[in-house]
Amino acid sequence: MLAEGKAVAAELDYQQVGVSKPQYRMTQLIQQTGGQTLTIPAAAQQTSIFEIPARPFNLARSYLQFSYTLPAPGAAGSYCASWSDFLPVFDQIQFYTRSGVNMADIQFAQMAHKTMLKYETKLDHFLHADSSTGVLFRNNALVNATAAFRPGCSNSNQTVAAPLVPPLVGRSVTASLNYTEPSYYVLGEDNKALTQYFIVPLSTFVNTAFALNKDMHLGGQLAYIRFTWAPASVTGLVQSVNADPTNINTRWAAQAVPSTVSNLSLFLAQEIEESIVAVLQEKVLSGGMTYQVPYLYSLTQNLTGTNHNMTLRFNRGHGQRLRKIFYTRTSAAPSDPSLIYSTSNQTYQDGTWNDRGSTQMQLSYFYTQLDNRRQQEINVDCKWGTAGSAIDYMLMKPRLRDTVIQNLNMHQYNWGWIEGWEDGTYDKDSQVVRSGLSLDTEKKWDIFSVYATAANINHYAFAVIEREIVVDAAGVKII
Repeated sequence: MLAEGKAVAAELDYQQVGVSKPQYRMTQLIQQTGGQTLTIPAAAQQTSIFEIPARPFNLARSYLQFSYTLPAPGAAGSYCASWSDFLPVFDQIQFYTRSGVNMADIQFAQMAHKTMLKYETKLDHFLHADSSTGVLFRNNALVNATAAFRPGCSNSNQTVAAPLVPPLVGRSVTASLNYTEPSYYVLGEDNKALTQYFIVPLSTFVNTAFALNKDMHLGGQLAYIRFTWAPASVTGLVQSVNADPTNINTRWAAQAVPSTVSNLSLFLAQEIEESIVAVLQEKVLSGGMTYQVPYLYSLTQNLTGTNHNMTLRFNRGHGQRLRKIFYTRTSAAPSDPSLIYSTSNQTYQDGTWNDRGSTQMQLSYFYTQLDNRRQQEINVDCKWGTAGSAIDYMLMKPRLRDTVIQNLNMHQYNWGWIEGWEDGTYDKDSQVVRSGLSLDTEKKWDIFSVYATAANINHYAFAVIEREIVVDAAGVKII
């Protein structure tokens, strides 16, 4: 008997339902000035602004496409190189309305991308990606093919004469995993320009409105996406003449000449199903629409010495709820330009540190506080082997399940810490679930860290705060 209020087996369920689903057309947008090409100075920024049409769109289904060329070094035996596990080319990315409502503002965009992307990318998604995106793709050969290749770099059985990756300064160690570890570097050919081709889904800018997989209608207002290009000196490397790029003692220099961007386009996923467009327009005019979005606050602080303390405060002015905080650090005075984005904290089983060109990255232990209450009962030991017990990895391991960070070595190569207050028990779309710590009262978060030797460190914290974009007949606002 088929009774109301009871679960019915699929074989007995004859109820028919309609389906409402989006249909998108990729609309090619060109930056407002400059066409599809621009030159990036060695020591200055450039900007690209795209105007977003008033029709409903989905940012998470949209793509940014461009080619980025580092010029030839100018001498035989020299190579160009760049990073491939994140986008080093942007300093800042913004999404805002014509009236000035800022719906996303990613500052220190390189570090935000590097810090969060691997932790927020599922391994299955990563393994189905390829190098066409230009960012976060797999290595492609055996890790032991050439012993001098660096941890996490794209590995190959090619000879020294045709290397695929530049080494980092430091000890000789192979990558951790065959095939499934990200490629960290890309290397050009002998005395040739290095051109990287990017097809970047905006959804890779995780924990922002760019990753919101929802149709957005801004009530007829125009919006803009602004990309601030980083100087060429922090997006590319040049190797000295006749130095072996697989030698661990090879030194690199920052790019000192302009780079070139070409074929620059934003492919915007615009809704073309007229019935959906009509419903969205009616909602805005009749009572308004509310989009729940993650908003990223980027903070940095330079500290020196052995004991470091970074304090963050959040209140209702920042948003509604504090979801999570990503923390990492880099050396403020790296010995080699190839290390400017390095967050490594690798130690070996014999207890020695991976020198990688600087002893200033030797984080021994830390602990955090929320509203002056310790979040860990003990100091979180970050060392491994005879020197320590890698407690940081054990505490992080539940968060790392099914992500790109697959083992202890990869965690240490890409060292970071995540503290989160999301409700993980729901079985719903996380983009519509309200979660996190209420900011009706101010929240204070601290991290206390201790380094093995006096260190000059740039600390980075990226706070994900839940906000709401409200669109009605009066316009757009964010609360």
